Amino acid sequence: MRGGPTWVALLMAFFMAPWRDGFAHPVTIQWDPNPEADLSGYLLYYGSSPRQYTAQLIVGTDACQGGVCATSLDLESGHWYFAVSAFDIWGAESEPSDEIHARLGTEEPVVLYPNGAIRWIKGCTYEILWENFTGGTVGIQLLRDGRVDGKIAPSAQNSGRYAWAVPQRQRTGSGFRVKVTSGSESDESDEPLSIVAPAVLYPGASSVMKRGEVQTIVWDRETFCGGDVRISLCQGKKEVLVIEPGVPNSGSYEWLVPVDLKQGKRYRIRVRSSSHSACYGDSNGSFSIQ
Repeated sequence: MRGGPTWVALLMAFFMAPWRDGFAHPVTIQWDPNPEADLSGYLLYYGSSPRQYTAQLIVGTDACQGGVCATSLDLESGHWYFAVSAFDIWGAESEPSDEIHARLGTEEPVVLYPNGAIRWIKGCTYEILWENFTGGTVGIQLLRDGRVDGKIAPSAQNSGRYAWAVPQRQRTGSGFRVKVTSGSESDESDEPLSIVAPAVLYPGASSVMKRGEVQTIVWDRETFCGGDVRISLCQGKKEVLVIEPGVPNSGSYEWLVPVDLKQGKRYRIRVRSSSHSACYGDSNGSFSIQ
């Protein structure tokens, strides 16, 4: 896209080995790939203060495999902040991603991820990371504005990581943190995160699609995880047509409405992440086909 690449979703920073004072800490950063055809690469920004980056790393598209991009750094102890942008073959650069935060080199019980002003999407899976808890098990809670919003894992093995699929029933909004507890030890995310729902923007309530015409299906690509999505047509609760089994998560798709498609009402478009089947969104209200 000559106008410049779109936003990139930064997923997490995780740590490859236990820290040792005086040594660098291996850190791996992961993010969702940008689906645009003229993409050239990514810029990873990092520094010791929020949104004040003192270094950057150019990362090629070959860093992306299996629907996720990753690169590694060796960093000293302290607080570190990360963001990623995409750039195309013309040199145009996207807006930076949400920022994530990592604390390196501490002996205190610490939640490593999530940290930073990040966004989680309902239906997507995220790996909660922690270290330096001494008990055999940990309890993991989701907080909102300092109060318990839900129990992620009442008793999980103290392995340092726990994969959580954000349920479709989860409330959306801002002010969320993750808290890990083991006996008298506890820590929670340093900065709050937000949780959003997958969003299909068009067609919506009372829209009319005409058979034999090209219609643009639009969704918010920042609310779907993974590089590809599946698009289908539903009537009521029943899926009646697979429009595309897998297309890039670009945020829009030009659909030639079949001339033999049954006229009617109560139609909805459903967009679903190809890599996370629980991450899907429907049209905001039903539309008709004429």
